[in-house]
Amino acid sequence: MTEQQRILAMQQGRELDRMVADQVMGKMISDVPDLDALPPGFMLSDEAIWQMMSKTDESMVQHPKFVHSSIPFYSADISHAFQVVKHLQERGKEVVIRIGKKVQVSVDDVTVEGDALPELICKAALLAMV
Repeated sequence: MTEQQRILAMQQGRELDRMVADQVMGKMISDVPDLDALPPGFMLSDEAIWQMMSKTDESMVQHPKFVHSSIPFYSADISHAFQVVKHLQERGKEVVIRIGKKVQVSVDDVTVEGDALPELICKAALLAMV
């Protein structure tokens, strides 16, 4: 299976959100909540959040480098998906959204079609980066 096929086969969810955060939005993502080892501006994966919450040490949650709580729900929440659109446009990408019987999202010369707009925005953004 090619990378394009894998992206197109993905469902809305945290794996798709994580790929968008990393490959499109350029966010640093950590699976381990070792906050002292990370620079400011990182995001924690869901696994790292759960590890932190299972600890009783409140100082980890109060840590000055703890900027983002977790990866946004880009593929399911339209407000987060439009952050992706804005990010792409700021980098000179042409983003076109067409709504009819099916929804189409194009980023430059890549077009995807389906029903869920946030998911399609994520897939088109990722495919445009491949």
